[in-house]
Formats: sequence, C-alpha cells, structure tokens
Amino acid sequence: MSEVSVKLTIAGRVYPITVEKSEEDSVQMAAAKINDFISEFQKAYGVKDMQDLLAMTALRISTEEEEKSASVSVQDDSEWLLQLKELDKTIKSFLNS
Repeated sequence: MSEVSVKLTIAGRVYPITVEKSEEDSVQMAAAKINDFISEFQKAYGVKDMQDLLAMTALRISTEEEEKSASVSVQDDSEWLLQLKELDKTIKSFLNS
C-alpha cells in the first residue's frame, strides 16, 4: 500500500504522521471533528485550559462510540432472535408433520 505524510493540527499543535493513502481523508476528518468539539466546548463552557478541552472531547467521542456499540449489539441480538424464532417455527412444523 501507499503511505503519505500528513500534518494534522489538533488543539493548535501540529502532528506530522504517516498514514496509508486510503486512510488520509478519514484521519483528516477525525482531526477536524476533534477541533470542532474543542471549539464547541470552549464556546459552551468558557473553558480555556487545552488539557481540559481535550479530556472533554475524548469523553464525548468515547461516549458516542459506546452508544454506537451498544446500538449495534442490540441490533445484532434482534437479528439472532428473529433467526431463532424462524428456526423454532421450522422445527415445530417439521415435528408436527
């Protein structure tokens, strides 16, 4: 695969990193999302300390990921339940024949 060097600015600091070309857009969008959250927290709470803002951002992103993960888990469980019900119907139908 092809690697590219990217300079990301997060919370006012520049981070030079090397990523796969296919990941470049995702990494840049993630950095932009972090900066957006930092800006949002600065405006909403008047926080100036960058470490606090980064911690708040990390908590927000982690919470979103946990919620997504829980949602997928429930969805997976629902699919399994439907498949089990169908299997149960098929078995009952077969036994009643």
